[in-house]
Amino acid sequence: MSVYSIESAIMLEEGKRNNVTVEGLLENCEEDFDKAGRPYVKGTLTDKDLQLPFKCWQIDLKTFKKKIGIGEEDNIAVVNLTGKVDSFNDTVNFIVNDNANNKVMEKDVNEYIYAAPYKPEVMYTSIYKKVKNMKIPFYRDLCLAILDKYKNKFLVYPYSTTIHTERSGLLYHIYLCLCKASNLAGLPVMRNEQSAIDEELIMATIICNHLKGFMVCDVDELGRIKMKDDTSCILLGGEMCNLIFLNDIINNLIHEGKVNVTLGGEMEHLLHCVGCVCGSPIFVPATVEAEIAVKIISEELNMYKILGEYQSLGRYEARKVKVGKKDRTILKMPIPNPPALQEKDEKEAV
Repeated sequence: MSVYSIESAIMLEEGKRNNVTVEGLLENCEEDFDKAGRPYVKGTLTDKDLQLPFKCWQIDLKTFKKKIGIGEEDNIAVVNLTGKVDSFNDTVNFIVNDNANNKVMEKDVNEYIYAAPYKPEVMYTSIYKKVKNMKIPFYRDLCLAILDKYKNKFLVYPYSTTIHTERSGLLYHIYLCLCKASNLAGLPVMRNEQSAIDEELIMATIICNHLKGFMVCDVDELGRIKMKDDTSCILLGGEMCNLIFLNDIINNLIHEGKVNVTLGGEMEHLLHCVGCVCGSPIFVPATVEAEIAVKIISEELNMYKILGEYQSLGRYEARKVKVGKKDRTILKMPIPNPPALQEKDEKEAV
């Protein structure tokens, strides 16, 4: 039996929409009750482009998950579901046959969602190895402690609600910026005396720059932002919230004995650089490292906008498609950059 993508399934002609097997990412799966009080399961199949609501009648959620091979506590999985493509009130629905061979597929969920083009575990490991090779103890210990403490968040958090909105978008942004920063080691720069650019300070600034997101919002398993009802982000003036949060993190890690402050002024230099990235006038004039960090971060974000990914997270674009002989409205999810552009960016960044 053929397995259809979501788009192929909803575009099938009349008479060919029964007993259709559709592959997609199962999410938002929950139990509800019909007017007669009988349980049924409803949820959504998604992929990188589209979403397809589905229902499976006269079955409870526990039995439904057991039949297709999903654990009771699991909320997302790539599945093949078989049923009928239907439409009601100009909306496409999928009625799942609970007696069909519905099953879980051993596939990576990142292939079915709006996610960073590289696996988050690979990016995280690469960044972690780079940090471990730092020579300055304060920057090395601080960044390692942050990466350890917030590993689960780094692996899924987007950068923001408007930029790098994909799953692992924050980690992807950091990864690209660090690739550029890695080419700066030892470059001479004119100050009061001839010296070299502090690459490790720039790298630490990039890693510590956007941690406020961990404080002011939560995300679901697919990396979609759920804002907390927290007024501190507004009261603190947006980006300055990040600097205060970072200062608290550093002080807590010092208290825990994971980071030691030296007489070299590394903590002050880092807070200065992060403050400059936040755009605070308090930190003017900026040091050379701060100016370079601002340039690297802003250039990467601007490139993101130019490539057409400047879209709000979770915002879907409605469009018409032909379903049988009628036009139906479906919801189109944001699509990431074409692979060719992603590969080009990576080569330029390395």
